[in-house]
Amino acid sequence: MPEGKPAGVRCVQLGDDLRCTIFGKPERPACCSGLQPQAEMCGASRADALVWLARLEHDTRPERHDPACLPPGPAHASSMGATGKASPKVTPKAASNSKTGEPE
Repeated sequence: MPEGKPAGVRCVQLGDDLRCTIFGKPERPACCSGLQPQAEMCGASRADALVWLARLEHDTRPERHDPACLPPGPAHASSMGATGKASPKVTPKAASNSKTGEPE
């Protein structure tokens, strides 16, 4: 996905078995290989993990993303402010409990 993966869009590198088809390969984007899964990200089910990923996608939407995750191009340039410097890095918010909506 040369311009990055929009939130809510299935990654083109996700196989039918729900595994990354370029895992461990040099063409895997740095923002993907930099994501280190933790138990709280996975939750108790696939649904819990998808809730966490949706929050992560929301919190790192284009106007807040780390431009290192995108190759140079229009999407990369739009992430730079008038100074030509990247926006500050965003730390994802804590996942919420899928049953109560409260932070875990």
